[in-house]
Amino acid sequence: MNYRFLLERQEILDRHIIERHELQDQFLLEDKILALKVELGELANETRCFKFWSKKPASKKGVILEEFVDVIHFLLSISFDVKERLAFPNSTISPVLVSESKTDQFNEVYAAIERFGKLAFCSAVSLENEYTDIWSLYLGLGKMLGFTEEEIEEYYMYKNKVNHYRQEIGY
Repeated sequence: MNYRFLLERQEILDRHIIERHELQDQFLLEDKILALKVELGELANETRCFKFWSKKPASKKGVILEEFVDVIHFLLSISFDVKERLAFPNSTISPVLVSESKTDQFNEVYAAIERFGKLAFCSAVSLENEYTDIWSLYLGLGKMLGFTEEEIEEYYMYKNKVNHYRQEIGY
């Protein structure tokens, strides 16, 4: 996956949002971490993998892919708030699968986000390993959900354009 290209696109969107909402003096890391968790929950909800009490099937692949990419927007955006303590992932990040259970995989991604969040506010701590762990586990989840890197990149670009448009219309 071309992380640098995605990061460049995300930086343009983030700048647009910050200017449009006059957030230049705001430190948004805590908000972004919560948004990341919420978006991950929305993804889990669409997969329905944890809904043992329901027979309703998972949403269609396109809906799940959209939610998957929403999480990536926040993963990328978080890197701007801690960039001096973070080397951005390169194309060699391998997906990590903790089990065959999607529920287990979701829980591991949540745990990695939690570890990252606890360390993110300690200024002397490097966050590279924790950030890479999130990506590895999340890409593992993407693999479990049947997404290719090409699909993820393509849909990210589509959703990035949608998000720019939403900002223009006052979303």
